[in-house]
Amino acid sequence: GIENAGKCRHVKVAFLTGPLFFAATGAFTEAFAQLGDTHALILSMRGVPHIDTSGLESIRRLDETLHKQGGVLMFAGVHKNVMVMMERAGLVEEIGPDNFFWSSDRAIVAAEARGCKFCGTAPSPVVEASGEASLEGAADIARDQQGKLRRLQLPGNATYLITGGADGFGLATAQRLARRGAKHLL
Repeated sequence: GIENAGKCRHVKVAFLTGPLFFAATGAFTEAFAQLGDTHALILSMRGVPHIDTSGLESIRRLDETLHKQGGVLMFAGVHKNVMVMMERAGLVEEIGPDNFFWSSDRAIVAAEARGCKFCGTAPSPVVEASGEASLEGAADIARDQQGKLRRLQLPGNATYLITGGADGFGLATAQRLARRGAKHLL
């Protein structure tokens, strides 16, 4: 399904599952036929293990439709083999590598940081981090009111839930959050 995500109601996330191939493109196209005012549509592709040329063409058409409406298509959790197919088809270059993220959370933050013409919000000064999202880097940096780059500090009174921490990523994320001021980690 398609869900509104984050603070801006014009940022939507669709969680896709199963291969995106010729037999599934009709349902794919139909699912996104009535997007309305969409500033950013994030396709969470963690559940898409394979894609064929029909699926690639469906994504290309969706990107063109969103672009004409003033929106942007973003991706989260794209499997390596699907990413290779998207690169070969020229989609990564067309859509822009800055619209690919490791997680839908990062994509939502980036979409909201870009501002929204439907809400009338201006882009925020947060530096966006793209896709593969190293554990250290631009996502931890923001500009203060004087325009100087500063490391972000997280509120210590909040609780942070870490999910999907396979291959040591969960531990690394917990350590990173703790370095930024988080005290309550689940």
